[in-house]
Amino acid sequence: MNRLSAISLFAAVSLAFVASACSDSLVNTPTDSPSNSGAPFHAKLRSIPHGAQVIEDSYIVVLRDEVAGEPDGLARSVAGFGQRFPDMTIGSTFQSGVKGFSARIPEARLRALLEDPRIDFIEPDQVASVCSTATTQTLDWGTNYIGGDSSSTISGNRTGTVSGVEVFIVDTGIDPTHSDLNVVGGINYGNTARDSTAWFDEHGHGTHVAGIVGARDNSAWTVGVAPGIRLFSVRVFGSSGTGATSTIIRGLDWIQRQRALRPTTPMVVNMSLVCSASLALDRNVEALIDSGITVVVAAGNSSTLASNYSPARVADAITVAACSSTGTLATFSNYGSVVDLIAPGVSILSTRWQGGVVRKSGTSMATPHVAGAAALYLSRTGNGSKTPAEVAAALAASAPSWGRSLPTGTPNRMLRVRSF
Repeated sequence: MNRLSAISLFAAVSLAFVASACSDSLVNTPTDSPSNSGAPFHAKLRSIPHGAQVIEDSYIVVLRDEVAGEPDGLARSVAGFGQRFPDMTIGSTFQSGVKGFSARIPEARLRALLEDPRIDFIEPDQVASVCSTATTQTLDWGTNYIGGDSSSTISGNRTGTVSGVEVFIVDTGIDPTHSDLNVVGGINYGNTARDSTAWFDEHGHGTHVAGIVGARDNSAWTVGVAPGIRLFSVRVFGSSGTGATSTIIRGLDWIQRQRALRPTTPMVVNMSLVCSASLALDRNVEALIDSGITVVVAAGNSSTLASNYSPARVADAITVAACSSTGTLATFSNYGSVVDLIAPGVSILSTRWQGGVVRKSGTSMATPHVAGAAALYLSRTGNGSKTPAEVAAALAASAPSWGRSLPTGTPNRMLRVRSF
């Protein structure tokens, strides 16, 4: 298989990564077919749009539902593939949104695997990356702009903590030593040289995103939209801010397991990342939403249609574009009809990896404003009965039409949380 060229991903800041953040350019959306089980082998191999950067000889293998759904069907099938193709190196196994596994597959073996009737489809694994372009507390313009300082949930209780909700940051990790962040746990898939508990940030993007969601209101550094919220670090990128789509899927699988352990706890997932169109990633995001988790995703930083990228194109996710302090769309922000909300994303002050604060820009920064708003809303309702659709509807209903000179087709809904 020939290598495809570079994919941009973004972490809603000014870096870019395929499955983790939002800040550089991405690629076009391939056509999704509901089932390829009876298709010829070449139809089962999903193409990646021009401009994407694939990982050589690395693939995501998705099994047909009826195969993986049998008792022990997934484990048995994966073991069988390993025995049949001993020169194929199997990596992670996926059990939630898609049933399958990641693998390094020699080109000479790919056709034989594609002809196996148990296979639904195979897509190349992609490079993913993040997107992000004082000792006294500063209320950043972004939190102020959306009315976070006067939210009814925390009004009159500015030293308190927004409680009852968990927010999962799918990113480069979070710095647990930062005094402004209430980090309660996580998982590490982003640095295989460390064990699974080493989910702390070694890049900075995830820590910045986390602070926008929930930096404590404690007279130090800055304050987030949902101060003191419980944060989980789902590390899917390494210290360079890059990774693979399959690694992101592993992180989403882990979140799904947390949902099974705490089915009534309100949960929000923040994905300040974008990649080339990926049916496998989209299906995993949809599975989280179907399980009752609100998922907020970045539109991307390529100054083009957000519908060209994953997971921005997932209809039931809350897709976020970025604006400046004047209400105009940020020059880097993606746009279009799949955008649900527009939030501050230019020169946003938030927590810095290894202490302090720093300013970053990107749709990666806009996205956690909305994730924090979703957490405020769920905290106010006081239970886990609100569906992701109800959360999205509430955010949209409270959004004023403050946007200026927006691209045609982009909804004019600016995030506002004063009523939460």
